[in-house]
Amino acid sequence: MRMIKRGVLCVLFGAFMLLGNGCGSPGAANAVIQVLDNSFSPMTFNARVGEPVSWVWNGSNPHDVKFSDGGSSSDVQTNGQFDRQFTVAGTYLYLCTIHAGMQGQVVVS
Repeated sequence: MRMIKRGVLCVLFGAFMLLGNGCGSPGAANAVIQVLDNSFSPMTFNARVGEPVSWVWNGSNPHDVKFSDGGSSSDVQTNGQFDRQFTVAGTYLYLCTIHAGMQGQVVVS
C-alpha cells in the first residue's frame, strides 16, 4: 500500500511540473520571467521560436527590460507585465538599465 501511495505522489508531482513549471523549458505552459528586487528569475530562459515570453514585476523597486538587439523593450515600472515574442532562433541578452548587474538571457530554439 505504501508503494502505491508513493507512486501516486510521483505521478501527481510529475503532472504538476509539466503543467506549470515556469522554469523556461520549451513548451512550458506559462513562459514567465519574474522581475524581482534587483534580479531576474530565472536568469537564463529557454523558449521556442514563436513562443511569447512575459516578464512579470513582483518586487517593489522600479525596473525595465532593455534588449541588446534593439528589439522592443519595457518602460520603467514597479508592477505589471511586459511581453515579447521571439520569431528567430538565437540568444537574446537583456538587462535593467537602472541596476548594474541585473541581466538575463532568453535562448530561443
